[in-house]
Amino acid sequence: MSSKGPVGQLVKLRGGCLPQRGRLTTGLPVGNLPHKSTNRHSSPKRLSTLRSRPASQQNVLSYTKSVQQAKRRLRAWTPIARSVVLKPSASALADVSPLLARVVEALGTNAAARLLDADRAQVLRWTSGKEAIGSEMGRRIVDLHDVLTRILRVYNREAAAMWLVGSEPLLGGARPIDVLAMEGAGPVVRAIDGIAEGASA
Repeated sequence: MSSKGPVGQLVKLRGGCLPQRGRLTTGLPVGNLPHKSTNRHSSPKRLSTLRSRPASQQNVLSYTKSVQQAKRRLRAWTPIARSVVLKPSASALADVSPLLARVVEALGTNAAARLLDADRAQVLRWTSGKEAIGSEMGRRIVDLHDVLTRILRVYNREAAAMWLVGSEPLLGGARPIDVLAMEGAGPVVRAIDGIAEGASA
């Protein structure tokens, strides 16, 4: 078992298994993204300046637009049930192997191993069924899968990858991936819900 933890500077999510909601170039830390807006009645000189901006600044504007489009109000829901009965097949939900397979498909084996603080060979043994997944690693897999699923319902693939390793005001400026490792999925999920609601720090 490794002890390095999720220290990568950039998370890359594969495109084949993830939804696309727009185009955005990765590689910019979220904490350094300024919020800019342009006036549709800008002068020709200003429009010329905007067109000649470096690609990095254009990516920042694209990211900011993606963030604004992602904000939306969440609707409360009320479960109508006085009791819950689980069928025998519900026991299959305790198997985290399908979740690990989805995480590996989204990140790749090496990146998944780093984020889970595990050896690549061990991840391969888990995915092949040669080794059972322990309770602690099962919790990490569930938490990581939950966070990836949640953030990809708010941001597109590129923006989600940037957000995971960027500074998030709703988490006190910490990186979401670090908070996930230290405190579990709860605070990170709440931050994602806050972003979806359009909350500000």
